[in-house]
Amino acid sequence: MPSLTIPFTLLRASRYANPGSEADILPEVYGDFALGGLSGPIPAVLIDDVNWVYCAAAHAVEAITTVYVDDVAQSSGFTSSVSNNYESQGVIATIDFTSQPTGVVTWRGRGKQSGGVLVTNPITQLEDLLLTRGGFVAADFEVSDLETARTVALLKDYQLAWVVNDERQVAEWLTEWLFNVAGAWRVTGSDRLVLLADDGNIPTPDQITVNIVASRDCGGDEEVTISGNVDHLVNALTVHYLWSWSFGQASSRIITEEDTISKNGHLGTEIRKGVTLKGHRRARDVAAWADVIFLRQAFRHRRNGAIAEFPIIGPKFLHGVPGDWITLTWPWGPRTIGESSFTQHICKVLAVRHELPGPGAKTTVEALLTGESLLTSQGF
Repeated sequence: MPSLTIPFTLLRASRYANPGSEADILPEVYGDFALGGLSGPIPAVLIDDVNWVYCAAAHAVEAITTVYVDDVAQSSGFTSSVSNNYESQGVIATIDFTSQPTGVVTWRGRGKQSGGVLVTNPITQLEDLLLTRGGFVAADFEVSDLETARTVALLKDYQLAWVVNDERQVAEWLTEWLFNVAGAWRVTGSDRLVLLADDGNIPTPDQITVNIVASRDCGGDEEVTISGNVDHLVNALTVHYLWSWSFGQASSRIITEEDTISKNGHLGTEIRKGVTLKGHRRARDVAAWADVIFLRQAFRHRRNGAIAEFPIIGPKFLHGVPGDWITLTWPWGPRTIGESSFTQHICKVLAVRHELPGPGAKTTVEALLTGESLLTSQGF
C-alpha cells in the first residue's frame, strides 16, 4: 500500500507551456457545486497567460454553470469546455477568455463523472481520488469494508462535494473526508486500507475488532475508569458548511442542530460544539450527520457518551486505531435497572497509546461508550 504520510500526486500548471505560476495545483473537483453558497466556490488556475486559458479542473467535469471574475458572474467574453485535451497534456476542464480577466477567476458547476454519472457518494469519491492521485490499486483496500462504507453513504443519502488542491498528507485528507460521514479509517495488519462510515446503528459482531474482558486483558478490574469527559460530549451543534475553496471559508452555518433527549435529561444543559463540514452543501446532509453524532455522543443516559480508559496487557490490541469498534466486559460498569452485569458493551475507540517494547509492554485505550451491548438490540 502506498504511503499515507505524503501528499497526493496532483497535477500542476508547469505541465503547460505558458502557465501563470508553474507551482499552482490543478484542482480535483468532486460533487455538485452548481447551487448554494456565495459566488464561485472553485478556484480556476491560469495555465496559459498568452491566450488567457484557465484550468477549471484537472479532469473532465459534468458542467461549468457559472464563471466569476472577482465574484461577479460573467455572461460573455469567455468559452468553457468540460473536456479539453489542452496542449495534448491530458483531458481537463477549461475556461478560455478572449482577453485578460481583471480579477480572480472562479466558477461553479458539477465535477467528475463516472460512466456518465456525477460522482456524489463520498466513499466512491475518496476511492477514486486514492486510485488516480494516491497511487492505490484495488488490492490496497479492504474490499468488504469499502463496500459497507459505500452502502452506508448511499443509504444515508450523503451527496458531498470536494475540491482537492493542496499538499496535505493523504492521511489528513482521509481523516477530514471520513469525518464528514461520521467515519474513520485504519490500516490492517495485512497493510490494507479500511474506510468506515457510521450509520448510527448498533455494530454487528463482525464489525467488532476485539472483545476486552477487564479481569483478563487489563491486568485487573481496578484498572478501568469511566468518566464523562466533556471534550467528547455534545448535544447541540453549530455547523459551518457550504465551503468555498476559492476563499477558504464557509458560506453558511446551521445553529439549530440539537439533541432534545439529552438536553431535557440534563435539565436543559447545553453542551454545544462548533464544527466545519467542508464536504457538505445540503442542509439535509448536515442533519443526517448530526443525528449520528448525537446517537454516539449526546450523553442521553449514564453510559451513552461516557469515556472508558483502560490498559491492555500484551499485543492483543497492537493494531487497534481510533474508529475501531470494541466491546468491554467489566463487573463494576454502570448498569441500569434489571441489568445483572456490564457485559460486551460496545465502545468506539478514540485514542490508542502504545508503551513498547519490553516485558511490561501495554496499550492504553480511550474509548467512547455507546450505551449499546452485543447482548441486546436496544440501548440502555
